[in-house]
Amino acid sequence: MDNDHGPCLNIKVTVAFDPDTMNAFSKCWEVLGTLLNTIINKENKIMSQLDDLNSAIQEEDVDVQGIAAVAIALQTDLAALLKASQGGGSATDLSTQIAAVQSHAASLATALGILQAADATTKAPAPVISSPLTLSAPLAGPAVSYQIAGSGSPTSFSAAGLPAGLSVDPTTGIISGTPTVAGVSNVTISASNANGAGTATLVITAS
Repeated sequence: MDNDHGPCLNIKVTVAFDPDTMNAFSKCWEVLGTLLNTIINKENKIMSQLDDLNSAIQEEDVDVQGIAAVAIALQTDLAALLKASQGGGSATDLSTQIAAVQSHAASLATALGILQAADATTKAPAPVISSPLTLSAPLAGPAVSYQIAGSGSPTSFSAAGLPAGLSVDPTTGIISGTPTVAGVSNVTISASNANGAGTATLVITAS
């Protein structure tokens, strides 16, 4: 019996992917890489938003029930999203979790915007006087009418050192009247809101 296997031992097997298949694999990896980067970026952004929310809640006396519910939902979504991205869920699961995170992130952004607007109002700076700082007041009239003005929506006003015959309305900030004595007066005017007072020196010349 002839045991010579001859050319059978010289058979070469070559496996090769066609260019279209290789391109498909490359695109898949590219998409997966982009998706994972998106997940990581969203996770970092959401965690930063949660930190901001936490700080805002600690600083402000606000009703946090609705916001807390959004934060809890986001934490749940993140856990599910990470599980899906690590192979614990299908592509459909991953897409669903990304949509959920995006939805709750939008709600959180809205809540943070409301908090930030409230924070800006609550922590508005004290008024800065913006009205002119000189006033001529004729002894013979007519009566003067000067408006103390300032930024930050002042709610009360004062004027210290007014010459005789002039007075200030603490609610409107209007200085009015006719001086009775000639002279120059350095008057400290003030405009106040919940966060403090702004002052300036008004020079009134009565003649």
